[in-house]
Amino acid sequence: MQVKIPEFSLVILIGASGSGKSAFAKKHFKSTEILSSDYCRALISDDENNQKVTKEAFEVLHFIAAKRLAAGKLTVIDATNVQAEARKSLLALARQYHVLPAAIVFNLPEKLCQERNKQRPDRNFGPHVIRQQRGDLRRSLRYLKREGFRHVTIFESAKEIEAAEIERALLWNNLKHEPGPFDIIGDVHGCFDELIELLNQLGYVIHTPDPHSFGPHTSGPSPEESQHTLGPSPDGSQHTGAPEGRKNHPIDREFRGVSEQPTFTVTHPEGRRAIFLGDLVDRGPKTPETLRLVMDMVAAGIAFCVPGNHDIKLMRKLKGKNVKLTHGLAESVQQLENLPTAFQQQALEFIDSLVSHYLLDSGKLVVAHAGMREQLQGRASGKV
Repeated sequence: MQVKIPEFSLVILIGASGSGKSAFAKKHFKSTEILSSDYCRALISDDENNQKVTKEAFEVLHFIAAKRLAAGKLTVIDATNVQAEARKSLLALARQYHVLPAAIVFNLPEKLCQERNKQRPDRNFGPHVIRQQRGDLRRSLRYLKREGFRHVTIFESAKEIEAAEIERALLWNNLKHEPGPFDIIGDVHGCFDELIELLNQLGYVIHTPDPHSFGPHTSGPSPEESQHTLGPSPDGSQHTGAPEGRKNHPIDREFRGVSEQPTFTVTHPEGRRAIFLGDLVDRGPKTPETLRLVMDMVAAGIAFCVPGNHDIKLMRKLKGKNVKLTHGLAESVQQLENLPTAFQQQALEFIDSLVSHYLLDSGKLVVAHAGMREQLQGRASGKV
């Protein structure tokens, strides 16, 4: 069983005593990543089972967890965590430090937990304790997502636990493995012709294989390039597949809007790539052309893009939200209304797929549309 967790997350183990949480944590995580309530009791009283210092032990646990999360370190909480109130304070920590919370639940049969605890001479509480913990756990299962957990894994047997493998998935904003050189391009605002001129000056070669597509030919199509038009295929079907250059994108999020034959083919003889800082739309005369070009460049892997406030506002309008048509949005809407609905949907999906910011080139470069405090860089939350 593959358990995928964000590379930087607060992992909360949930299960009754004897369900195998501690053994699982020791098997799959570094000792420094694990914060155990039992160990915190021992730090205070030299006794892991001293329930009299439980309050103080969790104060220590929360303090260390906060320091680790502030430092950007994955943290695993090894405690029963079967009650919503216990999880609430941990979820608050995740929100405070803009970390994705993940729950790994050990929903093993009560009989097995009871048998395991009988074999542990240091656990001298009665069977009613585990029975109560199991009851709290069962009542919690259906509400974990609602509580705020972004990732939930539930083990139903010891066999599933034994077969489990942990995969640490890159955050969507983590492109540290992508080296430069980059050309960083700010607000385009629908100025397509000027963007083409700028890209040409930067050395990019732009082919427009479809004579009916947006924009002028900056260079002729190569013989192997096929014709392409926006919207539905001639047979009426929609283009929904991800382009080849996007299938293995590190953010593990397939952009479905770009058809497999892009309107624009863009290359750079020196391997440079563009980074668009958002606000592609509004004000200028050619918002659709700008979107099409950037969409194709991102799909081909020759560009990255983060959203700007104008792009987000257009996306909300395309979703049918009540948005004021100000600051150039009216022009964008008018231009898009003259195009097939399929392209409007493509634009919506593209903007919706964009990530707030990126860390690139071993973390030496951070790109975002607007200012971002260092404490938020590389984090993941709605606020970010």
